[in-house]
Amino acid sequence: MSENSEKAQIIEYLNNYFSILKTNFTTSGEKIPYNDIFEMCGDINNMLNKLYKYDFKKAGEYCIKEFIPLLEMLLKINNNARQLIDYEAYLKNAYKISARISLENYMIYREWDVRDEDKFFMPRYEILSGYIHFLQEIATNPKFRLVIFNAPSGCGKTYPEKISEAWNFGIDPTGTVLSLCSNDNVVKGGSRTVRDEMKSEWFGEVFPNMKWEESDKNYFLKETDGEWKLKQCKLLASYYASTVNSNVVGSRASQRIHIDDLYADYLEAMNQDLNEYFKNKYLTVWTQRFVQNLIPKMVVTGTLWANGDFMALLIEMMEKKYNFYPHPKYKYCRVNKDETIAIIQIPALDENGESTYPEVKSTEEILELIYL
Repeated sequence: MSENSEKAQIIEYLNNYFSILKTNFTTSGEKIPYNDIFEMCGDINNMLNKLYKYDFKKAGEYCIKEFIPLLEMLLKINNNARQLIDYEAYLKNAYKISARISLENYMIYREWDVRDEDKFFMPRYEILSGYIHFLQEIATNPKFRLVIFNAPSGCGKTYPEKISEAWNFGIDPTGTVLSLCSNDNVVKGGSRTVRDEMKSEWFGEVFPNMKWEESDKNYFLKETDGEWKLKQCKLLASYYASTVNSNVVGSRASQRIHIDDLYADYLEAMNQDLNEYFKNKYLTVWTQRFVQNLIPKMVVTGTLWANGDFMALLIEMMEKKYNFYPHPKYKYCRVNKDETIAIIQIPALDENGESTYPEVKSTEEILELIYL
């Protein structure tokens, strides 16, 4: 049987299975016994593994739209202990398959075996899901060009952005990122985070074509905290990590430019001359560091320290140029009409005066900080 024929047959089987199971759970009448459903799910899991070899995008779409929702439902209603173990294994595999096309599922999969109290993403899911969505848009949508993420300290601004950069290299190892920050240690630490992620076991599982081996001396043709290069890179370097005061002329990005926490403290943020300097540098230098003839893709993250600081000025510029409306799915997210720009502003306290991320920081802890 040819590859195309086997792929078509697998897709036909999957469509039939999912159609039968959807009918079973959404209509009245005689129900399929749980043991039969269990056998069907085993077949689906095996077929998705085969389809993944031929078309990982199609396999990932089936996992996201059909298999993951089905498994999550079965884990709630089935009380057979042995079957639950296998369902959990199928679910983990479905997240691994779909993590290659979904940054959110990658964020979940990479923490699969981590204790709940040690997870980063899930405790912050309600406030970070929109941010993760738009970080995926930066990586996969050619028209998407700017995400501004303003959130309190400790909410999770920089770390998921760096994980998304690694994920982006998994999708396309040929491109280049320029990362800018006020602090040299922080920006170079972010560079290490990206490389460490790409060397991780789970990254290699999701992106087998990018699996890192310690023996592979050509995985990185150059590897320092300030600059490194993958062997597939088409430009001079895959990654530049620089302070905002560095001379970045000559550095070119093709995937994104990340600007993170420009101020050392609130006093700097109240310096209007410095704020105007950053604004002008954004317009005349940083955005110009993107490969010519491509729309600059920018990610700006940080805490809004004061009215008139760089992030406030940038938001003001965008609001003067575009009309923004609340995103229908993601709270605290606003987008322009064609959804090529997203402004995400997470308050420390919600409309009821309660913490917006209580799993991480309680209302009492936030109030203590406010009234210090």
